[in-house]
Amino acid sequence: MTALQKAFAGKTSPRAKIAMIIASNLLVSPIQNTAYLASLAVINGANSLGAVIKFVKSALLGIMKISWTTSPVALVVAQKFLAPETWVPFFSFISFVLGTYVNTKVKKQQLAAKAKAQAKRDADEKSL
Repeated sequence: MTALQKAFAGKTSPRAKIAMIIASNLLVSPIQNTAYLASLAVINGANSLGAVIKFVKSALLGIMKISWTTSPVALVVAQKFLAPETWVPFFSFISFVLGTYVNTKVKKQQLAAKAKAQAKRDADEKSL
């Protein structure tokens, strides 16, 4: 984000603001989200590069959709109401909130999948 700010320093036209939002969504967000998902995969027990890649591929589009909807709003708020030196903490806070949401969602999906698998095993054992 700091590099993006430097690239657009002093440019306050609506066109420049839109270009910054597009650049953020096409360059910064995918990198941040990929790093976040890879870390989340390792924390949740992925023990090989293949498992991390599989997890990132399965979740990246979903998290990018969230980013593509929240990032422009957050960037507009930052551009209108915050000094450039406060952007990094502001976006870090936004990322923390979204990360907590995504992590909670992933955990719920994992617990539901485990419960479903356990129910299937229990049903298979009863049918024997």
